Amino acid sequence: MARADVLAAYRQYLSEVTRAYARASTEGTDIEKYASGAALATVQSETKAMNKAGQVTTGKPGSTPEVTAISLDRTVPKATITDCMDVSRWTLVDGATRKEVGLPTERLTRYVDVISVEKWRKQWIVIEEEPQERTC
Repeated sequence: MARADVLAAYRQYLSEVTRAYARASTEGTDIEKYASGAALATVQSETKAMNKAGQVTTGKPGSTPEVTAISLDRTVPKATITDCMDVSRWTLVDGATRKEVGLPTERLTRYVDVISVEKWRKQWIVIEEEPQERTC
């Protein structure tokens, strides 16, 4: 049950990240219900930069998350999720023209992402997201 709850919270987090990037703003999203710490700070700073550049995303990332570690016997339970992110259909576009923004061709479009999650009261919260520079 705990693993399913961890994955459900992570999927909600990813859904809110996708919404925030699609509008280049965290306003009007529920990202703060699912993220805190470094994870929240990253989403906030990236959406601000996107907004300043007049860019948004279209589509959504592919995700195949797995709970790879979980520790429930701590004061603050924690878990680690390893995800294979596929961003090949999550496109950065100019907000006005909707034309695709050129990104480096050598960038990884499928990569391993390691996510740290903690349980605060009854809710699992994404604390940190660490994209790895390796394919999956």
